[in-house]
Amino acid sequence: ASAPPAAAAPETAAAGTPASLPMPPENIGPEKLRAAAAQGDPAAQFEVAARFAEGLGVGQDLGIAASWYERAAEGGLAPAQYRLGSIYEKGLGVPKDLAKAQAWYQRAAAAGNVKAMHNLAVLYAEGAASEPDLGKAAGLFRRAADHGVRDSQFNIGILYARGLGVPQDMIEAYKWFAVAGRAGDAEAEKRRDVIAKALSSSDRAKAEAAADAFVPLEADRAANVVAEPPGGWGPPKQDVSLGTSSNLVARVQTLLARHGFEIGTADGVDGPKTRRAIALFQKEAGLPVTGEIDTGLIAALSEGAV
Repeated sequence: ASAPPAAAAPETAAAGTPASLPMPPENIGPEKLRAAAAQGDPAAQFEVAARFAEGLGVGQDLGIAASWYERAAEGGLAPAQYRLGSIYEKGLGVPKDLAKAQAWYQRAAAAGNVKAMHNLAVLYAEGAASEPDLGKAAGLFRRAADHGVRDSQFNIGILYARGLGVPQDMIEAYKWFAVAGRAGDAEAEKRRDVIAKALSSSDRAKAEAAADAFVPLEADRAANVVAEPPGGWGPPKQDVSLGTSSNLVARVQTLLARHGFEIGTADGVDGPKTRRAIALFQKEAGLPVTGEIDTGLIAALSEGAV
């Protein structure tokens, strides 16, 4: 599928900077970040987009964020392609457009972004941008499931159990429900147990062996994580959206809780439990494990919302 056209940018281009690549505002971060973004570095453009999306150093503006994500996506950055697909799917700062969402998810999934595989599979299954195609949905759910995406593991289990898009296979259905259940999906555990009662003892043994043997494939890091330069991009000059540090901590605590991390109450206090949760999330997300709040942490925490 061809990529959607780049969105017009509302910022003003700096002198000597191509009109299509404006210099981001000074408050968004140090010169190296702003210059790299203006010169076409997709990773820098992604960082600028994330700061606009979260209101870091500038007022939150999802429309401008979308335009910078689109530049990074056009530059071939798979995480930006995934993020842009999500933006068009939800209509965040841009008109909702499922055809564009599907096109960007396709590009990101083809590059190896596992979240894009899952989201694209959902669009195919629902027929959100075209006619439903359960065969394509099943293939994508299986690819994402193989990489450890729990929701895809549950969904491919459903398709095998019902014979939708794939031949009915109760051993495979049991396997995927068991794998998803071990990852914390309570509904998958219930469905696994229902199937177990219908299987012969020999088929159940095969299904259990298949679940026990499952090891998730390692995802292509470049397609799923945006690398920062040594030392990072540097902080924004000020945070006009979040204001006080306690508000920033409370926002991070809320995002951590949405990702399933135990932080207690989102009270804005940067205590040991919060720092421990941050470190665990950073490790899981492939970020430098510091236990401290930075823009990379906030961008990664916001992944599911943007």
